[in-house]
Amino acid sequence: MRAPIRIKSGTAPAGTTLVEVLLSILLMGIGLVALATLFPASILRTVRAHHLTTATNLRFNAETILDMYPTYVDEWDNGATYPEAVPSPGVTGYIVVDPQGYVDANQIGGNPDYFGDNNVIRRQMFDTTTALLNLDKDGGAANDRDDAVLFTTSADGWDTIFDATVVDGSETATTVQVDTEINIDESIVTTALPSYLVYRIILFGDQGSEAEYRYISGRSDATKTITWTGDVTGITAGTFAPERVRVEISDPRLSWLMTVRRSYIDGTQVSNNADVVVFFNRHFETDSETVYTGSTMTIGSSNVRINASNIDPEPKVGNFIFDAEKCHWYKIVSVEATNPYDVTIDRPAVKSSGSLMLVRNVVDVFPLKTFVTD
Repeated sequence: MRAPIRIKSGTAPAGTTLVEVLLSILLMGIGLVALATLFPASILRTVRAHHLTTATNLRFNAETILDMYPTYVDEWDNGATYPEAVPSPGVTGYIVVDPQGYVDANQIGGNPDYFGDNNVIRRQMFDTTTALLNLDKDGGAANDRDDAVLFTTSADGWDTIFDATVVDGSETATTVQVDTEINIDESIVTTALPSYLVYRIILFGDQGSEAEYRYISGRSDATKTITWTGDVTGITAGTFAPERVRVEISDPRLSWLMTVRRSYIDGTQVSNNADVVVFFNRHFETDSETVYTGSTMTIGSSNVRINASNIDPEPKVGNFIFDAEKCHWYKIVSVEATNPYDVTIDRPAVKSSGSLMLVRNVVDVFPLKTFVTD
């Protein structure tokens, strides 16, 4: 008779206790929360990087205009000469090149001739008939907002209007027929379209790895066709077969203005120090250029007091302050007190001033190289 097999106590594998399970869940939860916080932060940084990239491009656009036409800042009133247009010897004058602001101030009944409601710093008159540059792109009025927007913006973004599939075999080098219930005539408005807005069509290949885009020149809802400018040679060559399309419209969200400090070198030449200011979704309203007089900015100090209460929205870190007397820009790095507002700026003040303007929606301010005009 075989002896029974005996199992020693304590040799069986131990189970997981409830405390261990709860600790594991806690640690995993902490990790997931930490990971989740990275996504919105990365999205914000990506958007910020895109804005700064486009802002830099706009800065170079403005700088190129000055390189090609340095006397453009002298044409700021299209032949008429304000006393402040050319400073007297030994005196610094200020000019703001702001086509959109000039036109918008006109439209809302503001004062287009000055940047800031303290009426100290002159704003350049925007006139498309200025001989130096051909700014009239649509045959409109001399102070046409469409031309002003086109001059100071770039097609930095596109909004999708609709997606559709291509009717098989309908494509040509300049036309395609789409299968959609959408009214194409209502979706793609080609009459009375502002000159700074354009439509484009993106053609996606049947393999999903190829795409071509063209600017739309016509459409017909009756035939469900879209026409564009510039042949897609791959279609006629048989190497590219669009399967679906996307129609988009430009969204010029970033724009620029330029502030210029002008000083006589001698009796004939003027030294110009300019800053390009880039905005995101700039909105011009009656209080957009409010100057807070009685403020305190002292030369050599980074501590500033804005003499105002209950500003809506309130100043915050990253906002920009404009010296509405001496034409300099500063960035807020901290807010110490409110009503009135004590803030710290990113560098010591270049000049003392008592008139400050809180400018909204500024992406960044880019100092340009000094240039000389005769």
